[in-house]
Amino acid sequence: MATYQTEQKNQLCAFLKAHSETAFTAGEIAQKMEAEGYSPAPGKSTVYRLLPKLVECGAARCFSEENSRTLKYQAVAGERCHHHLHLKCTGCGRILHMSEEASEQVLKQVLLEDSFRVDREHTMLFGVCAQCEAQEVNGGDDP
Repeated sequence: MATYQTEQKNQLCAFLKAHSETAFTAGEIAQKMEAEGYSPAPGKSTVYRLLPKLVECGAARCFSEENSRTLKYQAVAGERCHHHLHLKCTGCGRILHMSEEASEQVLKQVLLEDSFRVDREHTMLFGVCAQCEAQEVNGGDDP
């Protein structure tokens, strides 16, 4: 089956790339695209239909929200995104990309210590980013 690029699919890809450090539900994507003036902004049903296709072709990643069945979607940062681990801040929700070198060290250590091969493409490490940590230390004030 042939695939083709629609303007709505192009707009969806542009939105995800512009917000590559954030993961959204399909509903949040549709709302934010409309609020940010994407034209033509795809409707909610179109977003739900297009996101699995973007995941299938490797342009986006999909994962479950922590302790939830809610699916979140995020742009894949090029081909190299599959070669490192991802870090999610539980404070602000940003998703950061661990360096490939650090990812390799962690993965090798887990394999060596526990004889366990981690699936890097589906692994997300949760913690607190430097900005949120600074806000916690400063009592909620901006750093």
